[in-house]
Amino acid sequence: MGYKEDVQERALIARIRKLAGQHGGRLRVSIGDDCAVWKPDPGLETVITTDQLVEGVHYLSGSPGRALGARLVGRGLSDIAAMGGDPRLAFLNVAWPATLPERWCLDFLHGFATEARRWKTAWAGGDVSSVAGPSVASITMIGETPKGGALLRSGARAGDLIYVSGKLGARPRKITPRLALGKALRGVATACMDLSDGLSTDLHHLCDESGVGAVIEAKRIPAAGKSLHHALNWGEDYELLFTARVSTRVEARIASVPITCIGRCTRRGVLIEDAAGHRAPMEPRGWEHFS
Repeated sequence: MGYKEDVQERALIARIRKLAGQHGGRLRVSIGDDCAVWKPDPGLETVITTDQLVEGVHYLSGSPGRALGARLVGRGLSDIAAMGGDPRLAFLNVAWPATLPERWCLDFLHGFATEARRWKTAWAGGDVSSVAGPSVASITMIGETPKGGALLRSGARAGDLIYVSGKLGARPRKITPRLALGKALRGVATACMDLSDGLSTDLHHLCDESGVGAVIEAKRIPAAGKSLHHALNWGEDYELLFTARVSTRVEARIASVPITCIGRCTRRGVLIEDAAGHRAPMEPRGWEHFS
């Protein structure tokens, strides 16, 4: 790396450090060293997730930088919510072409920092790099749950009821991670995950991990619009899909979020039932990479 590029990189890191702010308490060392230093709590377990935004895959060139920075944080937080966790630390890695406007880069960083602060998540570090191809930004999010309290995809059993939060198919421009809901589902949900790839695809993921099947009633799916296709397959809902025992009382609203029972777990197969009671296989037609 030449002198000019090195100066620009150090200037960018200085801006990032200022945006991230000062952190104390259990985050003993933040941006500025080779690693952050975090003091763990012996009564908690760590949950870790990673996600990314790739130009041309997840967003179009020219999309607002501030909204994308906030969206990347929201995607990470949604995974933490699905585990019933509390977010603690965020790490941002970016690989940007030299031709990317400085204003766009700063907007992205401001959006990232603002959203992290909104959800009381410390921006604890990351990495910056140049790239000849499209822009890439990735987040690593670290959260905590009580020991043994993390919500997994693998706990559903035949007979469990299947629920979703909110409405599906709207593709909200701003992600509202269901953190309070996820924490409220500790001890209630037998399996849980967030809906990012579409109900038709994500339900298959949950069923595969739990070794069960499912029957979904089309009339019960809380579609944001009139199209059942959108509710099943569009994805990027960032709501929670979860299961619970029949004997467990699940309220119609939890943490101020509407909850809808859409079906039940079975021994095998993932089926959808129409208004006339006819059942057919529900194919996974949501988002699939490499398809």
